[in-house]
Amino acid sequence: MMIFGKGDKLAPIPMSAAVRELLWSLQGAHKTRVFVRASGDPISISGLDTAFGRAMTKAGIEDFRFHDLRHTTATRLLRQEGNLRMVQKLLRHSDIATTARYAHVLDADLRNALDRMATQNPEENPELATNPLIKNA
Repeated sequence: MMIFGKGDKLAPIPMSAAVRELLWSLQGAHKTRVFVRASGDPISISGLDTAFGRAMTKAGIEDFRFHDLRHTTATRLLRQEGNLRMVQKLLRHSDIATTARYAHVLDADLRNALDRMATQNPEENPELATNPLIKNA
């Protein structure tokens, strides 16, 4: 799938097989657009925002914008893969500092990483075996 990003740059959007399958079923209602009204006319960005806002209200969700999904995706991808560059590429950011603002590291993520490090076998990581600051190394 291709989108028009900032500066009207055409950009490919990677997606999971499940999302592709879902969107594939929507093709054909419009020559170049995926999301259309019952009339077949494309849904505008403001129309999408309005529909999203109504869905949030109906679901009882407050203070959540469509754009927040971008932050959620970035955070989940970073938590799963631990690769900020991968998140940068997905979000199409030229500066990784911008990506870092999108991808939120939670305290639980830090605790889990520290717990994994503390239980790691020194033979699996030579740096642990030679580090004088680590007891029993």
